[in-house]
Amino acid sequence: MNRLTFVLIIMSCASLAIMAADAADYTLEIFGNADMDDTIDEDDVTYLEGIIDGTNEETQLADANYDGQIDEGDIAQIEQIIADGEKELTIVDSNGGDVTIKKPVERVVVLGDSQADAVRVLRAEEKVVGIDSSLPEEYVLLPVMSKLPTVGDYLEPDAEAILALEPDMVLGYYSLKSELDEEIAPNVAVVRINSRGSNMEEELKKLGYILDRRAEAEEFCEWHGEHIEMIHSRIEGLSEEDKPTIFIEAFPHYSEYYTRNKDSVEGYVCEMAGGTNIAADKLSGVVDAEWVITENPEFIFIGAMSADPSGYGIDDMAGVDATRDGVINRPELKDVKAIRNGNCYCVASDIVHSIQQIISISYLAKLLHPELFEDLDPEAIHKEYLNRFQRIDYDLDDHGVFVYPPIEIDGGLAGIPDRYVPQSHGAS
Repeated sequence: MNRLTFVLIIMSCASLAIMAADAADYTLEIFGNADMDDTIDEDDVTYLEGIIDGTNEETQLADANYDGQIDEGDIAQIEQIIADGEKELTIVDSNGGDVTIKKPVERVVVLGDSQADAVRVLRAEEKVVGIDSSLPEEYVLLPVMSKLPTVGDYLEPDAEAILALEPDMVLGYYSLKSELDEEIAPNVAVVRINSRGSNMEEELKKLGYILDRRAEAEEFCEWHGEHIEMIHSRIEGLSEEDKPTIFIEAFPHYSEYYTRNKDSVEGYVCEMAGGTNIAADKLSGVVDAEWVITENPEFIFIGAMSADPSGYGIDDMAGVDATRDGVINRPELKDVKAIRNGNCYCVASDIVHSIQQIISISYLAKLLHPELFEDLDPEAIHKEYLNRFQRIDYDLDDHGVFVYPPIEIDGGLAGIPDRYVPQSHGAS
């Protein structure tokens, strides 16, 4: 996938504020979730009745019909939401703004590949009528959606092109230009979601309510949560000394030694896999080579972007091999532990910067703690994601470059097509 442009722009935007957390430890930010848990159900009606009669404290999301009052009308709205019969739904989007969406949502313009992946997981692709100009390149995961009309850049789309498609909603990144809301108001809702990091499940469930795909959202979140909890349960007892130190070389084609902190998606993935990001408490950006040498990381993870190339649609290791060589052959790094021990890996952005992050977490956990995850098969998780949730015929044994050098699992190599054997220096 072509994610380079997005990631470079995202570096100058506000922090993702992603922290490792229990998969179910969140509040579903939809008005009507009166008891502030992770779903809207009869318990919210009961809690709201308590607010009305004065026995419960008023909560942020209790005003279900968003009219500024807490009354019987809110009970009626909650009951309609439970029955999938609401005419409007008000949510808190990923920027913290309140957005009211007219229901049902039947026509959607999707801006961004993470959002497109989420829509496909929810089996709502038939609702999409337009896409941003980068998504035609995503034909592997988006065989139908990639052929739809385009509306320009996903951060600064063309408002006239959007309106011409007569959508009910535009779905985009949290960094989507703020002017769009006014340019296409009042008939088109602009919804920004962050389908990555520790808030991914919350955001997907929220989208499930919006698109009337709650069951599909629950199914994916249950699957995702089981894998996250399994990995977390095995690393939570580790001391800091037992967590290998990692330097994240985020964008080698953009700038050498550009790294990512704990508030980034890359930082989240490394933390969830049981590693210690040496730049966790720094600002994301370029660091001094001498500092990396002093920190002496045990692993280096290189963000493999479209410029490498890597990910879906790529079957040749030449790109990631050259990118990795560019890092491991820097003279100043020759004595760093990660280089000496051959623990320098390219990880495709496709499986990091999207709803697919559990795949990269699994691969990295296997690399960082092979003794804890002897039974873990990241490629099996990857295959299940593609077959069960994306419903595409894509054979990982023949296609795609996701982790390089590959990981040995049960005598085979995972992360690259089976027909390739890594270069001799790749497994040093």
